[in-house]
Amino acid sequence: VFDTSTEQIWHDVGRRTSAVLTLPREGTYTSLEPRVTYVWYVRAWYSRNDYAIFTSNGVRSLPLPPQVSASRKVKDLENVSTSKDKDFTSNPTMIAFSWDNVFPDPFGEINNYQ
Repeated sequence: VFDTSTEQIWHDVGRRTSAVLTLPREGTYTSLEPRVTYVWYVRAWYSRNDYAIFTSNGVRSLPLPPQVSASRKVKDLENVSTSKDKDFTSNPTMIAFSWDNVFPDPFGEINNYQ
């Protein structure tokens, strides 16, 4: 994102605990590159000469927003080996769900679900 030979890469934010970065280029703003992971580095100063650098996990820029299928939905199941949606359960010890094909992933970008 930065040309370290000509641009300032560290920005003093005082004691603030959040920041927004825009990427101005030649009178306009540039876009993030698709499928590139961008990482934040935060330098925390403890004294005049003592600091630590912390790194974010990163965020990946995707060419399209995440999609949700219009024809599929999260299903409540009797157990994980069934596929029929069930709107009630009589089992007091287990609830099963499936979201198979609910989130189309045409580029193979989904890493995991939470």
